[in-house]
Amino acid sequence: MPDVPQRIQPLALVVDDDPEGRALLARVAERQGFAVVTGVDGEEAVELAKARHPDLILLDVEMPRRNGLEALEVIRETAPDVPVVVVTSGEAGEVAEEALGLGAVNFVHKPLDERELRFVVERIRNVLAEEEDHRLTMPCLVERRTVLEIGNDTHVLAPVVSYLGRELRMHYPACGASTTEAKLALYEALANAIEHGNLEIDYDAKTRAMEEPGGIAALVSSRREDARFAARRVRIEAEYAPTRVTWTVRDQGRGFAHRTEAEARRLGDTSALHGRGILLMKHYMDDVVWNERGNEVKLVRDMRPRPCDARA
Repeated sequence: MPDVPQRIQPLALVVDDDPEGRALLARVAERQGFAVVTGVDGEEAVELAKARHPDLILLDVEMPRRNGLEALEVIRETAPDVPVVVVTSGEAGEVAEEALGLGAVNFVHKPLDERELRFVVERIRNVLAEEEDHRLTMPCLVERRTVLEIGNDTHVLAPVVSYLGRELRMHYPACGASTTEAKLALYEALANAIEHGNLEIDYDAKTRAMEEPGGIAALVSSRREDARFAARRVRIEAEYAPTRVTWTVRDQGRGFAHRTEAEARRLGDTSALHGRGILLMKHYMDDVVWNERGNEVKLVRDMRPRPCDARA
């Protein structure tokens, strides 16, 4: 069994212009196992949230330069998932409600009560610990492989791709393992497998459909009801190796002549209204390879840690 790595210490960003309040917030966070970085106003809160990618933010509301609610609104644009706890003055219920509406997960009141603060931070720490447990568990898996099968309903593509993106983040928690590009490539691969593979909709048929009432959606719906194609499935296999992930997408269609010069030229035509899927897959992935028949594609992405400037 591989050695289990050391636990990664989560980071808390504490922002309060009052030195005593800032010290108490930091002390409670540290006692709950967080490393702490501090700031003194709303502008610094935004800057530090972007630069340090904290796992928790404790944010005072009444601060100079930019108040806490304004800072929260900006932080939510770049870090939608990081839990933010706001610190409100007195019985400021409306402020707390506004903060929750802006995406805060909880609030505490001033003057600060250490018991209330400890209770709130402890709850968040326990939730974050579940993610850390995943990090500790991943090296212990003997086989990291997922197999999915879907029919020809294109409405399932978004949730399936979302699921695969979540798996990707779980298997490769190191900073820099962005999921957006991988999800875009997977969506194109699955859409191609359904439309061009199982439903045998060729380039010309798709072009004509774009000019007719109902468009491509109507054509896909019609083909799905055709007895020749209705039972066909798409199989997706994801294999998670230590430094790379390989997705294999296989349809039950006749395949396509991907090796011909004419097909390669058409698929590389950036001026076309559609048919860019394969071009985009190659752009987002480190390697894209088809089987001889052309009904199976392997998409490979290097997942070694790399420098990053934002969370995935």
